[in-house]
Amino acid sequence: MSSTRVGGQPRVAQGLTSEQVAERLRRDGPNVLPVPPRTPPWRRLAAQMVHFFALLFWVAGLLAFIAGMPQLGVAIVVVVVLNGAGGVSASGDSGRDGHG
Repeated sequence: MSSTRVGGQPRVAQGLTSEQVAERLRRDGPNVLPVPPRTPPWRRLAAQMVHFFALLFWVAGLLAFIAGMPQLGVAIVVVVVLNGAGGVSASGDSGRDGHG
C-alpha cells in the first residue's frame, strides 16, 4: 500500500478487490514457498567426515599410527569424529527455524 499526496491530503492506495484476489488465487495458487527437502543426518555426517580439513586430520591420524604413536592417532580420530558429530548437531539445530 503506497500513499501519495493529493492537494496536501494523504491518499492511501486501495488494495485488490475480492474478485481480483479470488482470480489471482485461482490462477496462481496460494502465495507460499515450497518446503525444501531435508538432508538425511547420515549424509550430513558423511559430509563432515570428508571435507578438506577433516581429510587432513584423517591423514595425520594415519601417519601417527604409522609412526608408532597410537595414542596421538586415536586422539586425532576422536577429535575428527566429535567435530563431525558437532557439525551435524549444529546443522540439525539450524533446520528447526525453517531455514534448512
